[in-house]
Amino acid sequence: MEPALPPGVRFAKPDDILRLGIVSFESFIGTDCFDWMWIDPNEFPRDVLASEIAVWEDVLVKGEELLLVIEDDYYPDENSKTSAVIDVSGIDWQAPQPGEKVIVGAISFEPNRRSPRVANHCQTTDLSEYPDAPAVELLALDADHYAQLLDSIKEHKKRLGFENGFNIELLVVHPAYHRRGHARTLVKWMQDLARIDQVTVYVAADGKSEEFYARLGFEVIERLEIPGDEITPEGCRVIMMQWLPGEP
Repeated sequence: MEPALPPGVRFAKPDDILRLGIVSFESFIGTDCFDWMWIDPNEFPRDVLASEIAVWEDVLVKGEELLLVIEDDYYPDENSKTSAVIDVSGIDWQAPQPGEKVIVGAISFEPNRRSPRVANHCQTTDLSEYPDAPAVELLALDADHYAQLLDSIKEHKKRLGFENGFNIELLVVHPAYHRRGHARTLVKWMQDLARIDQVTVYVAADGKSEEFYARLGFEVIERLEIPGDEITPEGCRVIMMQWLPGEP
């Protein structure tokens, strides 16, 4: 049993990964975690885009997470709403006509390890079904710097028992389509599913998204503050949050 998918929402498929890479690049840039990971993303925009595309392909190939996308009418000037430099010259993605439906957001989450649910909605292990994507060179990424953040988040998740519930891994909405309820729609569907399964929902939220999750009933468990350094003087904030399902 699953909740009905809201209008405009569907499970992802392989040929979505190019657009998902664009959406996540434009959605994440300027957040604490993105700034910590990427030293100068707009100097190597094709590399960052390639990396984001690879993340979504990995999610679909592994099939360990449920991945949903939400569509809206295409806005031709969408790039004007973000500071990201989007270079699509290396990918085979064609912008739709104004008003045509296009992916504007996505959510991926991992069911708990004892859940009877499996991610066969979106798992596609045949790589021939995926569009060609540029090679990832990680030119703008300091691997040690990134590992410091990733290892710290993983350690906190394990200690706080994230594996026992639904774990939100990625939630993105293109800035040009904000204030339309897309992120809320995606999270609410997942909450409805968690209510059926009677499991807690966990998220390691970027500092800028804490208020959004709080409005949906999430509570802070712990705050992770990574001090600034010579690469990212502002540091990085990650807020560990949970949502309890209540009665089904």
